[in-house]
Amino acid sequence: MKKINYILSLTLALGLFSCENDHMETEEAAIVSNERYNSKSECHFEYEGAEGPEFWETLCNADWMDCGGVEQSPIDIVRQEAIGDDSLDPIDTNFNSSVTNILNNGHTIQFNYDPGSTTTLNGITYNLLQFHFHTKSEHTINNKHYPMEMHLVHQDPNTGDLAVLGVFFKKGEWNPVLGNFIGMLPENENDEYNSSFTYNVYDFFSPYVYDKNRIIGEDERQFNALKFDNDEEGSLHENYNNNDVLDRYYTYSGSLTTPPCSEVVTWYVLKKPLKASRYQLRKFKEIMHANYRPIQDLNGRPVRFNKNN
Repeated sequence: MKKINYILSLTLALGLFSCENDHMETEEAAIVSNERYNSKSECHFEYEGAEGPEFWETLCNADWMDCGGVEQSPIDIVRQEAIGDDSLDPIDTNFNSSVTNILNNGHTIQFNYDPGSTTTLNGITYNLLQFHFHTKSEHTINNKHYPMEMHLVHQDPNTGDLAVLGVFFKKGEWNPVLGNFIGMLPENENDEYNSSFTYNVYDFFSPYVYDKNRIIGEDERQFNALKFDNDEEGSLHENYNNNDVLDRYYTYSGSLTTPPCSEVVTWYVLKKPLKASRYQLRKFKEIMHANYRPIQDLNGRPVRFNKNN
């Protein structure tokens, strides 16, 4: 297995790893080294305070100057201004199952995924490396945040450039995929959870029926009994059907959303959100806190959507 130093920084820069983390390894073949992904191991960032987003480009001896670039992410996607493009292809996934490896890197909850899964996006086949979460969502739609956003991080093995699927979560029914892991999420920085349990990330996008007979733990039962003011996340028991989640997306050229903020990412932000229960969403938020970068200027970049769908 070949250790890839820049993978550490590029995954960090999407909220995957802290700059202090050095144990990301991959068996992905033919990944091209690229200095744009590299960061300094002694550097550190936060989402508030003196190391917060407004200061990222000044940290790390100016090695993070890309954070002040003109093609930064995330952005606000304005539906009325997006451009329909009938040349954009459907998302074509080929996801195999993976054993369970969950990392708390101090900035996010990250699921490292076994090698061998791919997504083909407009003629380029990318390897799926891992996925992770942000609360609130990093991207917004017409200035609206969703409670959570999942990023599925892919890499072109020939160029090293990235493609990331951004998937929103809204409040609704219990999500059975997240439910497999909700009690195993590592709560402290650098903690990991490893298991031989296998799952397939594609199950996030498969239709399922809410199981009303699911056994509810005592902590969830007590949580559900609590009253919250100004709860904007909707009903717990909406109908759930994910048949067309992967069919419709917005796409634009952008960057990593944490340092070094390299502008090497093609974003595919899915139009239709997935659902998770209020308990599940709050559990992620309690661990990760507000780990989202503020909206960046579009600076004239086109945002397109696949018009045929």
